[in-house]
Amino acid sequence: MPSKIKITDREVLREIKNGSDFSLNTSDSTTFLNGNTTGKVQIKYTIEAESYSQISNYEVFGNDTIIIRSGNFVDDGFKEGDTVYITVGDGSTGDFAGSGEIDFVTDDEMRLINLVQVDGGYAGPAGTIPNGVFSGQDHDYVFNTSDFLAMTYRFGLIENSESFNVISKISNVANEYKIGGLTGAFSPAAYGGTIKSGQSGDLEVRFVGKQDNPRFSSVGFVAQDALFVYETIHTFDIHPWYRDGEDEDLVAGIAPEDIAKGDRSLKYSIEVELRRTENDPTAPITARDDIGQNTGNVGWFNENLNNQPTQYSFSNVVYQNLTDSQPTDTIEVGKRTRISFLVNSSDGTFTANQPLVFTHSKRPQGSEYQTSNLTLKEVFVKENVRCLIDGPAIVTGDIIQSLQATLNSANEISVVAEIEFAAPEINQISVGDTFLTACEVEDDSLTNATTDATCLLISTGTYNVNTDIAGLWSWEEMDLYTHPVPFEDGVSEGFTDLQQWIEDGVMIDHGGSLNVDNGAFLESLGYGIAVYLDEDNFEFLDFTSFDLSGADSSADVPQEINIDTTRNYNLAEGDQFNFKKMSTGAYSAPNVPYSIQVAFKFPWQEWLAFNKAPDVFFDNTQPQNGKNKNTSRYSASNGYQIRFVAQAVVSKDGINTTYNKFSNDLRIRYYEQNDGTAPDWSCVTELTRENGSSTNGVVLTSEDTFVKVTYTPDVPFGPDPLLYWGAIRLEPINNPSFDIQELSSYGNQL
Repeated sequence: MPSKIKITDREVLREIKNGSDFSLNTSDSTTFLNGNTTGKVQIKYTIEAESYSQISNYEVFGNDTIIIRSGNFVDDGFKEGDTVYITVGDGSTGDFAGSGEIDFVTDDEMRLINLVQVDGGYAGPAGTIPNGVFSGQDHDYVFNTSDFLAMTYRFGLIENSESFNVISKISNVANEYKIGGLTGAFSPAAYGGTIKSGQSGDLEVRFVGKQDNPRFSSVGFVAQDALFVYETIHTFDIHPWYRDGEDEDLVAGIAPEDIAKGDRSLKYSIEVELRRTENDPTAPITARDDIGQNTGNVGWFNENLNNQPTQYSFSNVVYQNLTDSQPTDTIEVGKRTRISFLVNSSDGTFTANQPLVFTHSKRPQGSEYQTSNLTLKEVFVKENVRCLIDGPAIVTGDIIQSLQATLNSANEISVVAEIEFAAPEINQISVGDTFLTACEVEDDSLTNATTDATCLLISTGTYNVNTDIAGLWSWEEMDLYTHPVPFEDGVSEGFTDLQQWIEDGVMIDHGGSLNVDNGAFLESLGYGIAVYLDEDNFEFLDFTSFDLSGADSSADVPQEINIDTTRNYNLAEGDQFNFKKMSTGAYSAPNVPYSIQVAFKFPWQEWLAFNKAPDVFFDNTQPQNGKNKNTSRYSASNGYQIRFVAQAVVSKDGINTTYNKFSNDLRIRYYEQNDGTAPDWSCVTELTRENGSSTNGVVLTSEDTFVKVTYTPDVPFGPDPLLYWGAIRLEPINNPSFDIQELSSYGNQL
């Protein structure tokens, strides 16, 4: 369909000059894209559109049907049911100018109904147009006056000399918004497609209405309702400010070759497609407006707009970890970080109430943003905050929690920004991710067209990632039970320190509380025996976790967890040294308590490899080169200890926080060792047949073997023989597991 779209009004506003909501200094704008990288801008358009067929060499018959000798009604986009405004006829018949509706249409034929004459000298019957063969006049047209209430708005940020396109330099797909059902009120358009990393803002559109088209006013005709008028407001960030692979150049201050180096600059281009309805693709009105008619004037970092020298500089960048009141050299994730710095004006143009804009952005890898369904601001974790020099601190940001600037002199200001991420942003940041911060300043006495605005690249660095959320889980102290101390829940008391031997069994009685009022839930829970250097450096010799799959894993209700199983040791039913239990207590705001009992045997299998053992334990004279599962090897040795570790992983808002609880140092000894001294006991083991004859140390498979162990103390028994116990353990040679048989005198007098 021959069509024309005309931008009758353009306004380009910048956040630093016109405010974060673009409501300030609204008469101060430009008609071309200007500003600095990372800057937020708003472009307002008034769009006039028309759609028509110019007819010549045509015939009218039946006083309602037009046949054209050249052109194509269908190709021009007309269809049955469209309303039109037509001008036909000549001086011999009198001109007809008026409205109608298409009843039937083919490539070269159009039949009209509901004809209403508005203008012209045609004097025929009402509801008709003049018959005849006409050569056509300059004002013989068929205008489409149907409602076009859907818009597809495509835009591009392209280099001034670049051929027209609307491809995002972030996502490599077209930037496209769509909206249907337009009314006289502004409504938000939806960003198209599943890849949304090119979307940095939003688009609002309204249909102002249909107006008379004055195209033929010179001959006295005005095409009624043949001009469609729309208004659009597009708010976005000037990008890209960073793409994968530009790290070294960014840090070195080298602008991207394709869009910003030298006198290269981005400009703004659009392509508008108007449809009757959003789902009707038939012959839309389509046209482009390349604002490159007025080339862009966009600056990269540390330059005044496009490649102009700047009077601004910065110095004295200092980071502080406010959460821990500690200095740092980077942005802390999971904590609040303060960034302070000085900005200098060599021309002395700083005054009170002058605006500036501070920016934070992650520098993601290409794989994170090129096919992402997250918006540019989400995947780049990007935010701008605007404040006034000597004005109050701005505390409304989602990432930049506070921003304040202080006037030191006309040549210097102090800027303090505080950054703390919420759960959605924390989920976008991983260990090793990098960032940048920037600050845009300008002389506020200058206009948008003459501004000296500069976006200073304040800092680049690598995040220190600590996403833990405090206060979701609390641990009690561990009570440790060994032979011969019986466990009675809520009554008995265990030990907090132990001196044990490999193979010995221990039962941990423990508890923890979950802050359910904080919307948290327990993701996982486990216990282990660890080779421990400090709370950040330990490896598990043995670990067991509780199966929480049957518990509600939402934060909507307190988790009811009741588990009663075993460690699968070869022990008698109900033996406390085989416990693996967890039960839920009564809610007491804001916590739900859990009681936990879990048993362990200290690993002894030196024939099994423990590859995670610290390198300091390497010894090629020992089994597995010293890195084996003999617990005693790591106890009080080379600065390491043996400790129990309780580990709860708690989830809130998609963030997992690990809460560890460490026992005291456990002294674990090898066979026949006694803290460096001779054993206090000796023993004799005898293996016999049922008739009393010796098996010569062999466990028989063809008949029963009787095991007798005689323990002899170095000194006589004390007054209370109940304090003594003994155990006989039997296992396969080179046992690969905890498959060990145990007979204990626990609870019986020796």
